Amino acid sequence: MIDNLCKNELIMEVRNYHVPSCGTPPKIDPNIGLVAYFENGYGEQIVLQYDRDKKCIRMWHGDCGWDNEIRVEAFRDYTVIVRVNPPAPAPTDPGQLEFFQKLRDRLRRSFGKPLLTDAECDYLGNTPGLNKKERDVVFALWRLWHRE
Repeated sequence: MIDNLCKNELIMEVRNYHVPSCGTPPKIDPNIGLVAYFENGYGEQIVLQYDRDKKCIRMWHGDCGWDNEIRVEAFRDYTVIVRVNPPAPAPTDPGQLEFFQKLRDRLRRSFGKPLLTDAECDYLGNTPGLNKKERDVVFALWRLWHRE
């Protein structure tokens, strides 16, 4: 029966609604894991893929730049959404330094003991700007896929 599967039949084709400066949409390898596509009425597009080996969701969001991979993964007892690209260099402006120190303090309070290192705070603070509905979709897929 498995020999009769239509593995090469196209199920869905999606057009990229973003300007060229948003980068090139990802090429998805179906052998890595499960795939989902999300689009809202504003034309925001998100492609998600559960990476079975790495136990994370790889995500690409047109508005965040197709070339900027985002990950959804477990960190301690939390599910976090972070950019794969390294964060920008440490700020030198006093106002920015104060902002980042407040962010680190807030993250440390949220995550509790053991206290986060500066590197962990910088990693966790490197998050994309997702709206509530986008986060709801991402977390729903995480709960569904991460149980496998």
